[in-house]
Amino acid sequence: MARILIADDDPQVLRTLAEVVKALGHEIQTAPDGRQALEYFFAGSFDLVLTDLAMPEVDGLQVLNRVKAARPSTGVIVLTGNSTMELLAAAINRGVDAYITKPFKISEIDSQLCRVLAKYASPEPKAEPAPEPRKKGLAAWLTSVLS
Repeated sequence: MARILIADDDPQVLRTLAEVVKALGHEIQTAPDGRQALEYFFAGSFDLVLTDLAMPEVDGLQVLNRVKAARPSTGVIVLTGNSTMELLAAAINRGVDAYITKPFKISEIDSQLCRVLAKYASPEPKAEPAPEPRKKGLAAWLTSVLS
């Protein structure tokens, strides 16, 4: 289960995203705009930020910039509906991990969340190989010399 911050200025989209992401088994925090999203982000700990690209005052590009500058290992996915290609290209150039176009499909939300979370997941610690047993004493030495 990951902690995911969701920001969108459209209340219906925000509610739908919250329900979908929660149903996928993640813990969520919602924000109605970019300013509130950044307040939550800097006050908490999130594995991923899912933000609308076009929002008033603080847009998704500003959220992306601040998140990646502060915590580069936090995944960021932007949602885009009526955004221009230039704005989307700017997000891609600034390190967004994925983008989803509106209207979105639940399967697309699921697959992009899984892909981006896997990208930043901590690798499983590798088990140290067991040390080889040490042979003891003169008998072991003689065996190695005589063989």
